[in-house]
Amino acid sequence: MSLFNLENVLPSWKVIIENLLNEDLYQQINKPRVFPPKDQIFETFKYFQLQDTKCVIIGQDPYHQFGQAHGLSFSVQDHVSNPPSLKNIIKELNLEYHDSGKTRSGNLIDWVQQGVLMLNSALTVPESKPNQHQSLWSPITTKIINELSKQHPGGCIFMLWGNDAKKYKKIIDQEKHHILEANHPSPLSANRGGWFGNNHFIRTNKILQENGKKIIEWL
Repeated sequence: MSLFNLENVLPSWKVIIENLLNEDLYQQINKPRVFPPKDQIFETFKYFQLQDTKCVIIGQDPYHQFGQAHGLSFSVQDHVSNPPSLKNIIKELNLEYHDSGKTRSGNLIDWVQQGVLMLNSALTVPESKPNQHQSLWSPITTKIINELSKQHPGGCIFMLWGNDAKKYKKIIDQEKHHILEANHPSPLSANRGGWFGNNHFIRTNKILQENGKKIIEWL
């Protein structure tokens, strides 16, 4: 629909998304202090076609403070301090690649550029009101995951972190795709166990290698 900016969304994603957008949804998100900025709502769909997806990382909804969200799950722009969940993601990376000598910024755009779909289950959020837009976006993100599961020609890797992400497991073809599960990286969940030491990044690259695909440079 012309109400939404889908100009740079690639065709394989656009054909799924555009038929589900409507004026009621637009009216709900077309308000001040809704994040991310409107031109970044569909940011993760601008870099590669559906069939080129290597990995999917599903978040809950965008960061809900000004200047944090930029359309990629868990990611922040270079000038923004890393939120707690992102700090734990980077901590896990450092555990897995402790001999690399590299450092990791909180801007995860390079992951997307390598074929990682950084998808939030809600694509927008009002300031300081987490989960307020979940019901608005759920039909769309569910459809995206469902179509990715059906249409992807060779299978991809789904990282499901926490219960909100794990609920999508039932619509993913588990004979075709790989599913990696862990606790959510938020401090409350991660510190209970089940996050640190999950080795999802190393395991993802092992699967990619076994399938003759280029690995992801996580750091």
